[in-house]
Amino acid sequence: MCRSPYFFLLIVLKLAQGNDWASWRGPTGDGIWPTEGIEPFPEQGLEPSWRVSIGPGYSGVAVAEGRVYTMDLQEKNGQKQERLVCFDTESGKQLWWSAYDVNYGDLSYAKGPRSMPTVHKGRVYTLGAVGHLACHDAKTGKQIWFVDSIRDWMAKRPTWGYSAALRLWEGKLYAPLGLENGGTLAAIDPQTGQKLWQSGGDGAGYGWPVPIKIGGETQFLYWSPKKILGLDPTNGDILWSHPYKVKYGVSIATPIFHQGIAYVAGYWHGSRALKLGANNNPPKLLWETEDTLCGLMAQPLYRGGTAYLMDRRTGVNAFDFKTGKILWTANNHYEPKDRNPQATLVWVGNTEKVLLLNSLGELILAEFRPDGHRELSRVQIVGKTWAHPAYAGDSIFARSDRELVRVRLPVHMTQKN
Repeated sequence: MCRSPYFFLLIVLKLAQGNDWASWRGPTGDGIWPTEGIEPFPEQGLEPSWRVSIGPGYSGVAVAEGRVYTMDLQEKNGQKQERLVCFDTESGKQLWWSAYDVNYGDLSYAKGPRSMPTVHKGRVYTLGAVGHLACHDAKTGKQIWFVDSIRDWMAKRPTWGYSAALRLWEGKLYAPLGLENGGTLAAIDPQTGQKLWQSGGDGAGYGWPVPIKIGGETQFLYWSPKKILGLDPTNGDILWSHPYKVKYGVSIATPIFHQGIAYVAGYWHGSRALKLGANNNPPKLLWETEDTLCGLMAQPLYRGGTAYLMDRRTGVNAFDFKTGKILWTANNHYEPKDRNPQATLVWVGNTEKVLLLNSLGELILAEFRPDGHRELSRVQIVGKTWAHPAYAGDSIFARSDRELVRVRLPVHMTQKN
């Protein structure tokens, strides 16, 4: 049968959209890039398809329907502005930007906004470093609604500023704002910006809620500065809690949930693994560490009973998920040894291959297995960065404090039906 060119164009568009990186940790929310595989990088390296100038900041990158989004900080005549900026994926051409005035005051690491934009159904949702919430039309940049959560809702900014990406789930937008009178996590109407409910009394954390299923019911696994929580996503009711007060409130790395086990990785006080039961029974502490398996900004990866975490002292570690037994330590092979070591970790489809973007801006292709690890390729693609990149189509979109780049990778894309 003869197919028209438009048929094949629709297929290409469908594939591209199916592999968008529109929200935190990618299409499935757990750091898996849906590809069939990837080849080692060529010896001559990888040249960006395009690079564009942007301002400083830690905001991650989002890619959706042919557009790239990130946030930065601009300053003119002594006035600082946080900016949401949009580029075309193919050309890197700037399509639009939207900005608002900010006063960072005594904000620590006051380089710029931290939170990755979230794109959903033609809208872009953002959270600035000092609590500004905004919604824009994804194509035109027109502002739809805007909330200053500190001024309007009496939010209390955490020491290092609001950093979590906003979560869209079942018609609600969720933000860890630390509102007065018990507002660790808030639910917001994404259409209007109206606050629907607030829950918890532990102040604002730096991570986002993870939907999990217990006994056939969906709940949010959420790590606050003082507790590991199970929340009802419909109304914010606390279903269960386990105390874990972390120094300076740095509940950062996104929790993971597998084999009925909820796992969080603290920077100062190590890991906690909880066995969750049905009927909202109190969780059981399965194992814990204090001086090992200390995570920071990078979400752990999991596969087949083994988890992989970037420890603040030794770099990537592999450990048995049920027991916490460390299987191997990479001894800072994938990231520079530093006070705050950083590299994002992403699975390449269902393979044993992992892509890491470290704080030096090096992209590394490696293999992670329970019995060891192996570096396959390494290439410099951008300057120093703590920002999480996006993997979409056949490319990585990464940023530093000066530029945003697109680099094509030798991958095989997974087709979507």
